[in-house]
Amino acid sequence: NDPDKATSLTETIVEAAIAKGVYVIIDWHAHAIHEREAVEFFTKMAQKYGKYPNILYEIFNEPDNKVSWDQVKIYSNAVIKAIRQHDPDNIVIVGCPHWDQDINKVADSPLTGFTNIMYSVHFYAATHGKWLRDRCDYALGKNIPIIVSECNGAEATGSGRIDYKEWKDWIDYMDKKNISWLNWSVSDKPGEACSILKPGASSNGGWKESDLNETGVYIRKILRSYKATQIKAPALQPNHYPVNTGFNDGKIKIQFTLSEPEKVTFILFDMKGSAVLKRHTGKKGAGMYIESIDIKNLPNAVYLYEMKIGNISYSNQFVLMR
Repeated sequence: NDPDKATSLTETIVEAAIAKGVYVIIDWHAHAIHEREAVEFFTKMAQKYGKYPNILYEIFNEPDNKVSWDQVKIYSNAVIKAIRQHDPDNIVIVGCPHWDQDINKVADSPLTGFTNIMYSVHFYAATHGKWLRDRCDYALGKNIPIIVSECNGAEATGSGRIDYKEWKDWIDYMDKKNISWLNWSVSDKPGEACSILKPGASSNGGWKESDLNETGVYIRKILRSYKATQIKAPALQPNHYPVNTGFNDGKIKIQFTLSEPEKVTFILFDMKGSAVLKRHTGKKGAGMYIESIDIKNLPNAVYLYEMKIGNISYSNQFVLMR
Protein backbone atom coordinates (compact mmCIF):
# COMPACT_ATOMS: atom_id res chain seq x y z
CA ASN A 1 0.00 0.00 0.00
CA ASP A 2 2.97 2.32 0.54
CA PRO A 3 5.93 0.93 -1.45
CA ASP A 4 8.23 3.91 -0.91
CA LYS A 5 7.91 3.79 2.87
CA ALA A 6 8.23 0.00 3.01
CA THR A 7 11.32 0.07 0.78
CA SER A 8 12.89 2.79 2.92
CA LEU A 9 12.33 0.74 6.09
CA THR A 10 13.82 -2.32 4.38
CA GLU A 11 16.91 -0.39 3.31
CA THR A 12 17.44 0.87 6.86
CA ILE A 13 17.50 -2.69 8.20
CA VAL A 14 19.63 -4.11 5.37
CA GLU A 15 22.25 -1.37 5.70
CA ALA A 16 22.39 -1.86 9.47
CA ALA A 17 22.96 -5.59 8.94
CA ILE A 18 25.72 -4.91 6.40
CA ALA A 19 27.40 -2.54 8.87
CA LYS A 20 27.25 -5.22 11.59
CA GLY A 21 28.37 -8.05 9.30
CA VAL A 22 25.32 -10.24 9.97
CA TYR A 23 23.00 -12.06 7.61
CA VAL A 24 19.75 -10.39 6.58
CA ILE A 25 16.79 -11.76 4.63
CA ILE A 26 14.96 -9.34 2.34
CA ASP A 27 11.48 -10.81 2.64
CA TRP A 28 8.54 -10.27 0.26
CA HIS A 29 5.90 -10.96 2.89
CA ALA A 30 2.92 -11.89 0.73
CA HIS A 31 0.32 -14.64 0.42
CA ALA A 32 -0.86 -13.84 -3.13
CA ILE A 33 1.10 -13.27 -6.35
CA HIS A 34 2.22 -9.72 -7.16
CA GLU A 35 4.76 -10.47 -9.86
CA ARG A 36 5.23 -7.03 -11.42
CA GLU A 37 5.73 -5.33 -8.07
CA ALA A 38 8.06 -8.10 -6.84
CA VAL A 39 10.25 -7.94 -9.95
CA GLU A 40 10.55 -4.17 -9.56
CA PHE A 41 11.37 -4.41 -5.85
CA PHE A 42 13.94 -7.22 -6.06
CA THR A 43 15.61 -5.65 -9.08
CA LYS A 44 16.23 -2.57 -6.97
CA MET A 45 17.42 -4.60 -3.98
CA ALA A 46 19.82 -6.71 -6.06
CA GLN A 47 21.24 -3.66 -7.81
CA LYS A 48 21.86 -1.93 -4.51
CA TYR A 49 22.94 -4.80 -2.24
CA GLY A 50 23.80 -7.80 -4.43
CA LYS A 51 27.54 -7.21 -4.03
CA TYR A 52 27.35 -7.94 -0.29
CA PRO A 53 27.71 -11.62 0.72
CA ASN A 54 25.33 -11.48 3.71
CA ILE A 55 22.15 -10.77 1.70
CA LEU A 56 19.44 -13.41 1.16
CA TYR A 57 16.24 -12.87 -0.82
CA GLU A 58 12.96 -14.46 0.27
CA ILE A 59 10.86 -13.80 -2.80
CA PHE A 60 7.48 -15.23 -1.69
CA ASN A 61 7.04 -15.64 2.04
CA GLU A 62 3.90 -17.79 2.19
CA PRO A 63 1.86 -18.67 -0.89
CA ASP A 64 -1.60 -19.48 0.48
CA ASN A 65 -4.00 -22.30 -0.37
CA LYS A 66 -5.32 -20.42 -3.42
CA VAL A 67 -1.96 -20.47 -5.21
CA SER A 68 -0.66 -23.60 -6.97
CA TRP A 69 2.96 -24.70 -7.07
CA ASP A 70 2.94 -24.28 -10.87
CA GLN A 71 1.92 -20.64 -10.41
CA VAL A 72 4.66 -20.12 -7.82
CA LYS A 73 7.22 -21.58 -10.24
CA ILE A 74 6.22 -19.17 -13.02
CA TYR A 75 6.40 -16.24 -10.59
CA SER A 76 9.71 -17.41 -9.11
CA ASN A 77 11.34 -17.78 -12.52
CA ALA A 78 10.54 -14.15 -13.32
CA VAL A 79 11.72 -12.78 -9.98
CA ILE A 80 14.90 -14.87 -9.79
CA LYS A 81 15.89 -13.88 -13.32
CA ALA A 82 15.52 -10.23 -12.30
CA ILE A 83 17.73 -10.78 -9.24
CA ARG A 84 20.38 -12.75 -11.14
CA GLN A 85 20.89 -9.92 -13.62
CA HIS A 86 22.55 -8.03 -10.78
CA ASP A 87 23.44 -10.67 -8.17
CA PRO A 88 24.78 -13.97 -9.51
CA ASP A 89 25.16 -15.97 -6.32
CA ASN A 90 23.43 -14.84 -3.11
CA ILE A 91 20.85 -17.32 -1.88
CA VAL A 92 17.22 -16.99 -3.02
CA ILE A 93 14.51 -18.52 -0.81
CA VAL A 94 11.31 -19.71 -2.49
CA GLY A 95 8.06 -20.41 -0.65
CA CYS A 96 5.54 -23.13 -1.46
CA PRO A 97 1.72 -23.35 -1.29
CA HIS A 98 -0.42 -23.84 1.80
CA TRP A 99 1.67 -21.37 3.76
CA ASP A 100 4.96 -23.19 3.10
CA GLN A 101 3.76 -26.69 3.90
CA ASP A 102 3.67 -28.27 0.39
CA ILE A 103 7.40 -28.95 0.28
CA ASN A 104 6.58 -32.41 -1.10
CA LYS A 105 5.26 -30.75 -4.27
CA VAL A 106 8.52 -28.84 -4.59
CA ALA A 107 10.41 -32.14 -4.31
CA ASP A 108 8.44 -33.62 -7.21
CA SER A 109 8.95 -30.60 -9.48
CA PRO A 110 11.70 -28.19 -8.34
CA LEU A 111 12.85 -25.08 -10.14
CA THR A 112 15.55 -25.67 -12.76
CA GLY A 113 18.19 -23.50 -14.38
CA PHE A 114 19.30 -21.68 -11.23
CA THR A 115 21.94 -22.12 -8.56
CA ASN A 116 21.80 -21.21 -4.85
CA ILE A 117 18.05 -21.71 -4.49
CA MET A 118 16.50 -22.88 -1.21
CA TYR A 119 12.88 -23.62 -0.31
CA SER A 120 11.13 -22.50 2.84
CA VAL A 121 9.05 -24.55 5.26
CA HIS A 122 7.08 -22.81 8.03
CA PHE A 123 5.72 -24.48 11.14
CA TYR A 124 3.85 -23.55 14.28
CA ALA A 125 4.39 -26.47 16.60
CA ALA A 126 0.91 -26.59 18.13
CA THR A 127 -0.56 -27.01 14.62
CA HIS A 128 2.12 -28.59 12.44
CA GLY A 129 3.62 -31.83 13.69
CA LYS A 130 5.38 -34.96 12.48
CA TRP A 131 3.39 -35.08 9.24
CA LEU A 132 5.18 -31.92 8.09
CA ARG A 133 8.57 -33.26 9.17
CA ASP A 134 7.78 -36.35 7.10
CA ARG A 135 7.26 -34.09 4.09
CA CYS A 136 10.60 -32.45 4.85
CA ASP A 137 12.27 -35.86 4.93
CA TYR A 138 10.72 -36.67 1.56
CA ALA A 139 12.11 -33.42 0.10
CA LEU A 140 15.54 -33.85 1.68
CA GLY A 141 15.64 -37.34 0.22
CA LYS A 142 15.38 -35.71 -3.20
CA ASN A 143 18.19 -33.22 -2.43
CA ILE A 144 15.85 -30.24 -1.92
CA PRO A 145 17.59 -27.59 0.24
CA ILE A 146 15.24 -26.46 3.05
CA ILE A 147 15.30 -23.43 5.31
CA VAL A 148 12.69 -22.88 8.03
CA SER A 149 12.37 -19.12 7.69
CA GLU A 150 9.44 -18.83 10.12
CA CYS A 151 8.48 -20.97 13.11
CA ASN A 152 7.22 -20.90 16.67
CA GLY A 153 5.72 -23.14 19.33
CA ALA A 154 2.25 -21.58 19.20
CA GLU A 155 -0.70 -22.38 16.92
CA ALA A 156 -0.74 -21.32 13.27
CA THR A 157 -2.61 -18.15 14.26
CA GLY A 158 0.45 -17.06 16.20
CA SER A 159 -1.45 -17.42 19.45
CA GLY A 160 -3.39 -20.10 21.30
CA ARG A 161 -1.60 -22.84 23.19
CA ILE A 162 2.17 -23.39 23.12
CA ASP A 163 3.20 -26.99 22.48
CA TYR A 164 6.67 -27.21 24.04
CA LYS A 165 7.10 -30.92 23.38
CA GLU A 166 6.37 -30.60 19.67
CA TRP A 167 8.47 -27.44 19.50
CA LYS A 168 11.46 -29.27 20.98
CA ASP A 169 10.89 -32.16 18.57
CA TRP A 170 11.11 -29.67 15.72
CA ILE A 171 14.27 -28.02 17.04
CA ASP A 172 15.94 -31.40 17.58
CA TYR A 173 14.92 -32.42 14.06
CA MET A 174 16.29 -29.25 12.47
CA ASP A 175 19.56 -29.56 14.39
CA LYS A 176 19.93 -33.18 13.29
CA LYS A 177 19.23 -32.34 9.65
CA ASN A 178 21.38 -29.16 9.67
CA ILE A 179 18.38 -27.01 8.72
CA SER A 180 18.70 -23.30 9.45
CA TRP A 181 15.70 -21.80 11.21
CA LEU A 182 14.34 -18.42 12.30
CA ASN A 183 11.90 -17.83 15.13
CA TRP A 184 8.91 -15.58 14.46
CA SER A 185 8.86 -12.82 15.66
CA VAL A 186 10.61 -9.88 17.31
CA SER A 187 7.42 -7.96 18.04
CA ASP A 188 5.44 -6.67 21.01
CA LYS A 189 1.90 -7.32 19.71
CA PRO A 190 -0.50 -7.53 22.66
CA GLY A 191 -2.01 -10.97 23.16
CA GLU A 192 0.10 -12.70 20.48
CA ALA A 193 1.97 -15.73 21.82
CA CYS A 194 4.61 -15.81 19.09
CA SER A 195 5.66 -12.17 19.63
CA ILE A 196 8.66 -12.49 21.91
CA LEU A 197 8.37 -9.05 23.55
CA LYS A 198 5.90 -7.82 26.11
CA PRO A 199 3.78 -4.83 24.97
CA GLY A 200 5.69 -1.59 25.40
CA ALA A 201 9.18 -3.13 25.30
CA SER A 202 11.87 -0.80 23.97
CA SER A 203 12.28 -0.55 20.20
CA ASN A 204 16.03 -0.14 20.69
CA GLY A 205 16.88 -3.61 22.01
CA GLY A 206 18.92 -4.33 25.09
CA TRP A 207 16.03 -6.36 26.54
CA LYS A 208 16.15 -8.01 29.93
CA GLU A 209 14.32 -11.25 30.63
CA SER A 210 11.55 -9.21 32.23
CA ASP A 211 10.92 -7.59 28.81
CA LEU A 212 10.27 -10.98 27.19
CA ASN A 213 7.07 -12.97 27.18
CA GLU A 214 6.84 -16.74 27.63
CA THR A 215 7.99 -17.72 24.14
CA GLY A 216 10.66 -15.01 24.21
CA VAL A 217 12.23 -16.45 27.35
CA TYR A 218 12.12 -19.96 25.86
CA ILE A 219 13.57 -19.13 22.46
CA ARG A 220 16.37 -17.01 23.94
CA LYS A 221 17.36 -19.96 26.11
CA ILE A 222 17.43 -22.22 23.05
CA LEU A 223 19.50 -19.79 20.99
CA ARG A 224 21.98 -19.23 23.81
CA SER A 225 22.46 -22.98 24.19
CA TYR A 226 24.27 -23.16 20.84
CA LYS A 227 28.03 -22.91 20.81
CA ALA A 228 29.11 -19.49 19.58
CA THR A 229 31.29 -19.33 16.48
CA GLN A 230 33.48 -16.31 15.86
CA ILE A 231 32.80 -15.01 12.35
CA LYS A 232 34.91 -12.35 10.66
CA ALA A 233 32.68 -9.70 9.10
CA PRO A 234 33.26 -9.40 5.33
CA ALA A 235 35.23 -6.26 4.56
CA LEU A 236 34.62 -4.21 1.42
CA GLN A 237 37.52 -1.81 1.09
CA PRO A 238 37.76 1.00 -1.49
CA ASN A 239 40.88 -0.50 -3.08
CA HIS A 240 39.16 -3.81 -3.89
CA TYR A 241 36.13 -4.68 -5.93
CA PRO A 242 33.67 -7.21 -4.45
CA VAL A 243 34.26 -10.77 -5.53
CA ASN A 244 31.80 -12.00 -8.16
CA THR A 245 31.08 -15.72 -8.35
CA GLY A 246 29.41 -17.81 -11.04
CA PHE A 247 28.84 -21.53 -11.59
CA ASN A 248 29.21 -23.43 -14.84
CA ASP A 249 30.09 -26.99 -15.89
CA GLY A 250 30.85 -28.15 -12.35
CA LYS A 251 33.17 -25.25 -11.58
CA ILE A 252 33.10 -22.10 -9.43
CA LYS A 253 34.33 -19.16 -11.45
CA ILE A 254 35.53 -16.27 -9.30
CA GLN A 255 36.24 -12.86 -10.77
CA PHE A 256 38.12 -10.28 -8.72
CA THR A 257 40.15 -7.15 -9.29
CA LEU A 258 43.35 -6.04 -7.56
CA SER A 259 44.39 -2.42 -7.50
CA GLU A 260 47.83 -3.40 -6.20
CA PRO A 261 49.89 -6.62 -5.88
CA GLU A 262 48.38 -8.98 -3.26
CA LYS A 263 48.51 -12.60 -2.14
CA VAL A 264 45.28 -14.46 -2.91
CA THR A 265 43.96 -17.61 -1.19
CA PHE A 266 40.71 -19.51 -1.75
CA ILE A 267 39.28 -21.87 0.91
CA LEU A 268 36.05 -23.88 0.67
CA PHE A 269 34.39 -25.08 3.89
CA ASP A 270 31.54 -27.47 4.54
CA MET A 271 28.83 -26.46 7.03
CA LYS A 272 30.74 -28.16 9.87
CA GLY A 273 33.60 -25.73 9.34
CA SER A 274 36.00 -28.28 7.81
CA ALA A 275 38.11 -27.09 4.87
CA VAL A 276 37.34 -29.33 1.89
CA LEU A 277 39.38 -27.42 -0.67
CA LYS A 278 42.19 -24.88 -0.48
CA ARG A 279 44.06 -23.04 -3.20
CA HIS A 280 46.96 -20.61 -2.87
CA THR A 281 47.24 -18.56 -6.05
CA GLY A 282 50.37 -16.74 -4.90
CA LYS A 283 51.04 -13.04 -5.21
CA LYS A 284 49.37 -11.41 -8.18
CA GLY A 285 49.94 -8.01 -9.71
CA ALA A 286 47.29 -5.34 -10.16
CA GLY A 287 44.58 -6.30 -12.63
CA MET A 288 41.40 -8.37 -13.11
CA TYR A 289 41.50 -12.15 -12.62
CA ILE A 290 39.18 -15.11 -13.05
CA GLU A 291 39.87 -18.26 -11.02
CA SER A 292 38.15 -21.54 -11.91
CA ILE A 293 37.69 -24.08 -9.07
CA ASP A 294 36.56 -27.63 -9.92
CA ILE A 295 33.75 -28.80 -7.59
CA LYS A 296 32.16 -31.56 -9.66
CA ASN A 297 33.38 -34.27 -7.27
CA LEU A 298 31.89 -32.65 -4.16
CA PRO A 299 28.66 -34.06 -2.69
CA ASN A 300 25.44 -32.04 -2.69
CA ALA A 301 25.49 -29.73 0.33
CA VAL A 302 25.68 -26.14 1.51
CA TYR A 303 29.22 -24.72 1.39
CA LEU A 304 30.95 -21.56 2.55
CA TYR A 305 33.85 -20.14 0.60
CA GLU A 306 36.36 -17.57 1.76
CA MET A 307 38.52 -15.53 -0.58
CA LYS A 308 41.50 -13.86 1.11
CA ILE A 309 43.04 -10.93 -0.73
CA GLY A 310 45.95 -9.73 1.37
CA ASN A 311 44.51 -9.07 4.83
CA ILE A 312 40.93 -8.74 3.55
CA SER A 313 38.47 -11.65 3.50
CA TYR A 314 35.39 -12.05 1.35
CA SER A 315 32.97 -14.85 2.12
CA ASN A 316 29.78 -16.27 0.67
CA GLN A 317 27.86 -19.50 0.71
CA PHE A 318 26.27 -21.58 -2.00
CA VAL A 319 24.07 -24.62 -2.35
CA LEU A 320 25.40 -27.42 -4.54
CA MET A 321 22.48 -29.41 -5.93
CA ARG A 322 22.39 -31.71 -8.94
